[in-house]
Amino acid sequence: MKNIAEYGEGVRPLVTIHDATYTLRYQSRALAADVVKAPFLVTFTVTPGSTNPNYCSFILTIRDADSGTVVGQEGYTRTFSTDTTKKLAFLKPGRYHLTLHGAMVDVRLRLQAGE
Repeated sequence: MKNIAEYGEGVRPLVTIHDATYTLRYQSRALAADVVKAPFLVTFTVTPGSTNPNYCSFILTIRDADSGTVVGQEGYTRTFSTDTTKKLAFLKPGRYHLTLHGAMVDVRLRLQAGE
């Protein structure tokens, strides 16, 4: 198993395969990622659309695209913390399906993989 700390700035390079901002107003978006070389790093930053955190929420669900099994889930508010930036790391290559669901948030999503 690879040590995820070996990757990133100044160490082993990562390639950004997706970097976009989504405005979510009680809706969902779906993406697919075909990761040829591990690791697969998912970073998101949430910008709430209201000063009241009860009005804002975000859930990112990541599934194995072949089996449909949930391999990761993280979010903002509700059952998740109010930290606005979060990272998830997956150490296996493969096909992933990502579902973003949000209410009153803008979300910057960055996907990176091994070079």
